[in-house]
Amino acid sequence: TMAICRVVQLVAQVDVFNLIGRNFTGHNDVMLLSVLEKCVKVDLSSTKISGAPLRAVSRLMLPKLEHLTIGLTQLTQVDGKYLAACCQAPRLTYLSLLATFLGNTVLHSFAINLNRNDRLTVLNLGSCNLSSGCGSDLSTIALRLRHLAQLILIDNSLHNQDVAPLLGSLHAHQHIRELRLSTNMLDNGISHALTGLLHARRQHDNIASLTVYICGNNTDIELLRSIRDSGVCGNDDIWLGNTCVHMTNMQKVKVSDVVQRWGDRLMGIVPPCLVPSFALYLRTDGNLRAAYLSFNRLGNASARVLAKVGLSHNTILDFLFLAYNEIRLPGLIALLQSQTSARAGLRALLLLHNPVFQGVERGNTDLHLMLSTLQRCANLRFLDLTGTRMTDKTGADLLMSLKRHPLDHLFLSNNELADETAGTLADIMEENNHLLIIALSDNQITDTGVRRLLASTKVMSMDCVLLGSNPCSLGLLQPPLLCSHFGFCPCD
Repeated sequence: TMAICRVVQLVAQVDVFNLIGRNFTGHNDVMLLSVLEKCVKVDLSSTKISGAPLRAVSRLMLPKLEHLTIGLTQLTQVDGKYLAACCQAPRLTYLSLLATFLGNTVLHSFAINLNRNDRLTVLNLGSCNLSSGCGSDLSTIALRLRHLAQLILIDNSLHNQDVAPLLGSLHAHQHIRELRLSTNMLDNGISHALTGLLHARRQHDNIASLTVYICGNNTDIELLRSIRDSGVCGNDDIWLGNTCVHMTNMQKVKVSDVVQRWGDRLMGIVPPCLVPSFALYLRTDGNLRAAYLSFNRLGNASARVLAKVGLSHNTILDFLFLAYNEIRLPGLIALLQSQTSARAGLRALLLLHNPVFQGVERGNTDLHLMLSTLQRCANLRFLDLTGTRMTDKTGADLLMSLKRHPLDHLFLSNNELADETAGTLADIMEENNHLLIIALSDNQITDTGVRRLLASTKVMSMDCVLLGSNPCSLGLLQPPLLCSHFGFCPCD
């Protein structure tokens, strides 16, 4: 009860309420519900909210609520009705159900109970276990949310027949600006629905430009060609980069055929055989600031060519996204070596889910070289090494090398880090005045490591330390130590 009273006092000051990982039942309900009615932002991730608790929340007026997050929990069919009721909060503009076990049944209940809504602008249904057969419900939701600007459906199991009705419902939608369909089960057959969408939207005046993301699907270069050959695709209409899974006859393709420009950003299908040509493209382009080259099976040789030919001569590019490739430690060293000069411009390097540190142990010569090179990359501010198979000792050595580095965002989730890494973070923060956010979710940090973090005043003054899915006690966690998994992209 005392803890809840402290939460009430906190909410009264900042209008933000996190009930992450706690039970929402029993004698606490009345007090917690009274807190919710005062909040602008509410996060109920990892909370047992299904059933009666969610029904109680849905019956509140929630007059101030603008952002509602419910994630990492199991919902049932009746919860879809309660979610739809929550959308009637008079100021709610953002609803995230990311990584909620929703499924088609709950989605259907949500869709049929959802009233016409002119307030909600962002709906996140990423990683919600949606599968084949939910197309009509997605279409219904899009039509009823008339001011929806961003719909996120990444990391589900949606097929062409599910997405096609949704695209049809967006033909005349005035406000939709962003549709994220990455990492689903789409293939080249979706091209007809995509071109139809683009053509229909070209016929309307005063309609928002739409960006569609289809990275990481079962599509290939033929989709990119069919969209371009249709004559309806402009740079501000569709973002098709990184759609390559099965590539054939790529030796005959030019770089201009496989990259898509969007302002000063570029996304591309760039398999290893095209890397030399693409590196020259980087070298000569004076306006490109961001390049997204994920899902291309690039390895160390490709990283070396990119670094030597492209990056070392490009002082404009400041964001490089190389997720889900096959780059190992020598490739990372080459990329970092291209950024050691004072003229280097790269500020964000994302290598998540590359086997960079696979088999690398403390004392490894290449590891020592990488760490010393990283220390000389003075312009780098954002480094994402999520899922790179980093061990606890390697993580501790990495943090020690960053003691005086100006890096402010570091993502190390989904590795093999433990209490030594946590302790090293507490130690280096006594001298580090730059690091603001670090992600350590999905590792092996126990209560021992968390207590080391709690004992550091400098750690507790950081903006955020993400510790979701570690074997530690949730009761120990307090801001800025959060039981959360998700970071963000610096270009979002």
